[in-house]
Amino acid sequence: MTAHLLRLSDDGTEALGRLYVFEGLNKIFECCTLELPWLNNLQNHSCIPPGKYDCRLSMSAKFGRETFEILNVPKRAGIRIHKANYFDQLSGCIAIGSDFKDLNNDGFLDVVESRITEEKLISILPTQFKIIIA
Repeated sequence: MTAHLLRLSDDGTEALGRLYVFEGLNKIFECCTLELPWLNNLQNHSCIPPGKYDCRLSMSAKFGRETFEILNVPKRAGIRIHKANYFDQLSGCIAIGSDFKDLNNDGFLDVVESRITEEKLISILPTQFKIIIA
């Protein structure tokens, strides 16, 4: 299985995208993504660079549960795919949800149903896989 994250927009405050999971040539899952904007890969302030990365399910000390960790990100560590609704809850990780909506009326789109989406993604993906970010 592979995951593909297609970034759709980056307004300097947040980056929005879609995550697709494929088994062979068949798309088996799709969700929305929310990240910090591209700020030259600045730790805790930027999304990660486009590329192909290994991912693994591992225990996060910060979250106290297993989440997917993106490995071998240049000059970065601890990058996770996890539940969150707002860009200001992120420190360079990828939030996932079922749809976009401005939940807090701040003029920026957020992701909804993040917990449910995270649970579904963990149930679908193997404990190790590749993610391609474009």
